[in-house]
Amino acid sequence: MTDGHLPAGVVFQVDSGNLFSAFQDSSGLLWQADFNFLGGNTEGTGHAISNTSQADGDAPMYATNRVGPAFLYDFGPINRLMPNASYSVTLFFTEIYWDGPGLRLFNISANNQTVVTDWDIFATAGGRDAACNVTFMVTLGPLAQLQLQFEGVRDQASVAGIQVSGPRAPSFQIPSFLQDDSDTDSAASIFGTPILRIDTGRSFKLGNYSAGNSDVWTYDRLYQGGGTESFNTVIRNATDIGSTIYDTNRIGGSFQYGFTPAQGIKAGERYTVVLHAADLYWSYPGERVFSVSANGVPVLTDYDVIAEAGGPFAAAVASFNVTADKKGSIALTWTASTDQAIVGGLELYHSKRQSSRDPADVFASVVPPAAEPSYSPLDFSASNLQAAAPGPLLSAGALAPGPAGAPHPAYGFAYGYGNARGGYGYSPKAPSYGGYGSSAGRYGY
Repeated sequence: MTDGHLPAGVVFQVDSGNLFSAFQDSSGLLWQADFNFLGGNTEGTGHAISNTSQADGDAPMYATNRVGPAFLYDFGPINRLMPNASYSVTLFFTEIYWDGPGLRLFNISANNQTVVTDWDIFATAGGRDAACNVTFMVTLGPLAQLQLQFEGVRDQASVAGIQVSGPRAPSFQIPSFLQDDSDTDSAASIFGTPILRIDTGRSFKLGNYSAGNSDVWTYDRLYQGGGTESFNTVIRNATDIGSTIYDTNRIGGSFQYGFTPAQGIKAGERYTVVLHAADLYWSYPGERVFSVSANGVPVLTDYDVIAEAGGPFAAAVASFNVTADKKGSIALTWTASTDQAIVGGLELYHSKRQSSRDPADVFASVVPPAAEPSYSPLDFSASNLQAAAPGPLLSAGALAPGPAGAPHPAYGFAYGYGNARGGYGYSPKAPSYGGYGSSAGRYGY
């Protein structure tokens, strides 16, 4: 994130609802484009905004809002926050839709602690198209995580900008409190040169991805079934390959990946599979549980990504061994038992020791395959494998419009990111609307 010109003591500023580019206000202060959000849509206005001042930026920041029944922001060490430190959080608002008090009410929480209840922008600001703000203190924990949650009580929650002030880390480094020093090895340093790496869920339109260590991850391919989901945020614990691999998932009730001699697989030889995943939707253990089998043999049973990773937006890594069948094929199958199965990245290696430590010391337990597993082989012919044209990024199903409503009186931008539930939203108690449209009839694309 570009530092730019920030007020003394300010760590970062977010122009909520601005999906295009950072800007400097009339005081030369930098507002970053909207980032690290989950759920909600955006709306905007071209109307003049009253009550703005040099102290809280100027009208362009108030011209766009993030809005939705429920959404959140998640910040952490990569945003220059420090563990166990106290921060002042200022949220900026303007009502650009309703014409009276009491028509929009919502609650705000910070790290699961309620800080504002029944917030009424219109009543606080004294009218429509008028600015107001609220400030509160938050003390972070050892992971330096700041999560701001917005939940509608009447109509939808809304926020125009976020400012976080307090101690600012001099630079972002993978801190020791995220992972023990003994666990920072990459899979390649343990297993050797990979046969392939797949950034599962990554659109072929984005091409391959090169990690900071020059490792190349291909776009999603060699799969059958499932859809994709994506969310751009900081993923905790992703020390070996970075966050990018984890911000897209293949997701579904059941799906498969298959590898054949075309990928260099040889009959009867032993391979190690390394799986990466971060839960981009659920918040608590038990909300997503699934199993993985390799050539018909269970290798991960009742796997819970959040429980393994220690929370949402955190990386979980598991590895296991599998022996290729007589045709030189490896079939990996995901089957959900609660909600849907996910995988964010996949690596395949020849099984051989490349470290003085056993791989099980770093990754999940290695499960030896049966000598001759009994399973129904999948058809991994070229005609059945999605080698170059996966489904649309951010969607595991058609985007459905929200309930019909009156057109929004102000122009704006409302992006509804679809996922396997038909809409990309975070809502612990109520569903969020995906695609275009919303409960108040806000339009988007």
